[in-house]
Amino acid sequence: QLDEALALSRQISEVFGEAMALHQLGEAALRGGDPDTAIRQVAAGLALRRDLDDRDGLALSLEALGGLLRSSAPTLAARLLGAADGLRLRHRLPVPGERLAERDAVLADLGAALGAEAAEAARLAGGYAALDSIVDEALEHIDQRFR
Repeated sequence: QLDEALALSRQISEVFGEAMALHQLGEAALRGGDPDTAIRQVAAGLALRRDLDDRDGLALSLEALGGLLRSSAPTLAARLLGAADGLRLRHRLPVPGERLAERDAVLADLGAALGAEAAEAARLAGGYAALDSIVDEALEHIDQRFR
């Protein structure tokens, strides 16, 4: 059904629906054991959500992509989580309750991978960086990874 939603959204030029479908397809790919597809789908949704200025969706995609990249690019992952934190703080957006446990697990993994101080420094840097630059950095990283 998500593939159909994506196709329909594209057919009728409903970019918001396209971004949501891409994000959800990424989440489904991860649950299905395909992290590479998950990364590509969530990143594609992230790019659209940025272009739409969908702040809540953008925060969700930043966190999801951070979680997906925590092992392969932990510093970038921490910066993505920080960017989501900054976006939520600036626009008073809540962290959905169902995401808190996963977010805490990602932060713990980043602390283990980078060290607590380095992970926190990267997260804070992401929160203060320009959102477009963080998104561009993530998209470039993914483009390089999947060339």
